[in-house]
Amino acid sequence: MQKGITSIVIDLLPEVEHMMCARHILANWAKDWRGLERRNQFWKCARSNFEGELKGNLAQMTLLDNKDIVLELLHYNVKIWCKIYFKTDVKCDSINNNM
Repeated sequence: MQKGITSIVIDLLPEVEHMMCARHILANWAKDWRGLERRNQFWKCARSNFEGELKGNLAQMTLLDNKDIVLELLHYNVKIWCKIYFKTDVKCDSINNNM
């Protein structure tokens, strides 16, 4: 969604869950942080089922480089791309393409 449309949708439909495609978050984040290990660790974070699991995966990501890698990832609101924060009304396990 474009920036202007996002704010309008939030105003008009406040109860609608707003999610972002994790693949697009990865594409933007990976411009500065390249590598297969980083990409795999990102997907572990995105597919985390529990908050403790997410924290552990973020800690493992810190071991790959430094704390900046996690800070830049958390620049993207984790509540709109990480599975643990999605509502449970929809029973879809996909974190790509807003499905």
